[in-house]
Amino acid sequence: MKGKKVNIPLGDVNDTEAVLVEWFVKESQAVMPTDIICEIETTKAVVEIEAGEKGYIYPLVKEGEKVQINAVLAWVLPKKDSSFIEKHSELKSKDSGPIITKKANQRMKQLGISRNNFEGYSMIRVSDVEKLVLDSKNKMRTDDDIIALINKISINDASVIIYGAGNHGTVVHDCLEVGKQFNPVAFIDDSAINVKLGLPVFSTKWLPLLKKEGVINAHVSISNFLGQDHAVNILTNEGFEIIQAIHPSSIISKSANIGKGVYIGPGAIVGNEVIIGDFVHICNGASIAHHCQIGRNARITDGARLAGSITVGEGFYGGLGVTINKEISIGNNVTIVSGVSVYAHVSSDQVIRADGKCYPKKI
Repeated sequence: MKGKKVNIPLGDVNDTEAVLVEWFVKESQAVMPTDIICEIETTKAVVEIEAGEKGYIYPLVKEGEKVQINAVLAWVLPKKDSSFIEKHSELKSKDSGPIITKKANQRMKQLGISRNNFEGYSMIRVSDVEKLVLDSKNKMRTDDDIIALINKISINDASVIIYGAGNHGTVVHDCLEVGKQFNPVAFIDDSAINVKLGLPVFSTKWLPLLKKEGVINAHVSISNFLGQDHAVNILTNEGFEIIQAIHPSSIISKSANIGKGVYIGPGAIVGNEVIIGDFVHICNGASIAHHCQIGRNARITDGARLAGSITVGEGFYGGLGVTINKEISIGNNVTIVSGVSVYAHVSSDQVIRADGKCYPKKI
């Protein structure tokens, strides 16, 4: 039986995966091409996915599951098929394999690397190829190797470690490098990589030694709220000072109150007497006007616009280009999908979708 795949779209070029936040349909439910079937979250946006075809929907990914960009989220079939999910593994084996960008393909040919080296990838970029090469060069380090490496690091009062070596970690690294107030000396991450942007990557096991050697500053570069709080607790218990990472091209009023561990990206604007809670992310070109209050762990992504005297609760997530009218109150744990404009108060635990309406958020 023929059908149509529903894939995760390629959005921000830096994103390699997304989280399936919520399904709005059930298995074998009838759908139309423009029906919103689910919601995904990347590092910069909350995106609603349409069915794209008339038929019956068969979801393949569970809520909360991380999936690669361009991965198949579901199938839309012309007729109902009660055994489709069981047969899906067979269909998957017939897929043509991952998409390979032109630059990645050229680099793979130069190095004699096969696509078989990228099992589980739905898309291969040149950065994936270079990472594979780097990982192959990085031998397993012994404890003695790591101790010697830490002892060689030039450490002073401006030295800082970045907790999280993912995409946001590289963004924070750039921010701190350009700002010149702090000097990144290492990443902290429990992944398998040993080097990131020329800096060593250490597991959390080595935090006490880094502290003993004189590193006192740290910044948490984890987008996930729970992961961020976990990292903050680890660093605080080890005695590190959690610093802000503020890009020098941002414009911040002298009367603004900026909390601990806040990240403010290039071109962002923070108006007078704004209060920014701890561990908030304000991304590229976002604008927060006068007398706003932003709760802990809020995420205000690229190009968002908040008018004056807005109150935003903890755990807020505003997608790309979101606009909020003046004197609006937003509750805790609210998500606003990219591109939406808000003109009324929003209670806690709500999602505002592309149609501008509020829907209860699964907790």
